[in-house]
Amino acid sequence: MPTGTKNPPRRAVSRPSKVARDGGSLAAARQREEAPRGRTPDQEGERTMAQKTGVVVENGVRLFSEALLPGTSLLIDGDVKSGLAHAGIGLLAAAVFGPLGWVAVAADSYSRSVTGKSLTEQFSSGRAEGAR
Repeated sequence: MPTGTKNPPRRAVSRPSKVARDGGSLAAARQREEAPRGRTPDQEGERTMAQKTGVVVENGVRLFSEALLPGTSLLIDGDVKSGLAHAGIGLLAAAVFGPLGWVAVAADSYSRSVTGKSLTEQFSSGRAEGAR
């Protein structure tokens, strides 16, 4: 190339609009804009379903662990003090009241693990809200 000559300017390449890329579908363009982080609504639904499935499996493991020993769902959550207390009370209740005592303590432990409330709080808060 001879010195002193400049490269020719580049032409700007025009991009088709979102509507044109979808074949004129304005609804498809709006759907894509509403989907967070470039995901389509279908992908968002799959992610939400996967989260729900994870919660169901987690609660299933907690419930199964309660059948083995009351308080284990609290231990899984990291609440060692309450978990060990429920385990001790569950064994004592099983010795005194039989399987019914075991089930009652396990149900209370599972309730605390999943909702953060004991069984008595669950039932008493339901009556108080209904009476208002």
